[in-house]
Amino acid sequence: MGAYSALPAEKEVRANMKRIWSELCREVKLKRQLLLWDFHSWLGSNLRGGPDFAEYRAREATEELRQDIHTLQYQLAKARADRFDLEQKVNDSPRIFENVFAMSKDTLRKKVCFAVYESPDHTGWQVITQNCCLCGCDLQVHTLPSEREALLFAVLIHEAGYRMPHNLACTSCYQEGVANA
Repeated sequence: MGAYSALPAEKEVRANMKRIWSELCREVKLKRQLLLWDFHSWLGSNLRGGPDFAEYRAREATEELRQDIHTLQYQLAKARADRFDLEQKVNDSPRIFENVFAMSKDTLRKKVCFAVYESPDHTGWQVITQNCCLCGCDLQVHTLPSEREALLFAVLIHEAGYRMPHNLACTSCYQEGVANA
């Protein structure tokens, strides 16, 4: 008899499971239809350039403009900082010149970054500020009357920020390079 009384409970459980299963299937079918409808609606409006696509393009354009604004703000801040640095250098120039002019000839020789030597005809001193990057010949030579003036010139242009270019070729090296190419 105990087995017989359990049977109605089992039937009730099965009925509940069947009802729950059918409700789940109905929900899944409904959600599947909604998803397909949303996808086709979205696809159709985007392919036609509908309101969803226009809104997307507007948001994209707005984001690009925001990025451009941030880039320009960064560049402006950097330009202001560079300007400040240049103003400081200009303000420091008298102090730098004073220090260089106060140096002895031996100190100037130690600080010089350019080739300084007596001219071949012994009429002055030369400072080389440009060399050929291929053969090493002198491209730009400044002749000054005394060794001290040449040393001062070389140290001052270095302190002012001049750096010798490393990509210049003399005419003979250039012609040779063009002929070999």
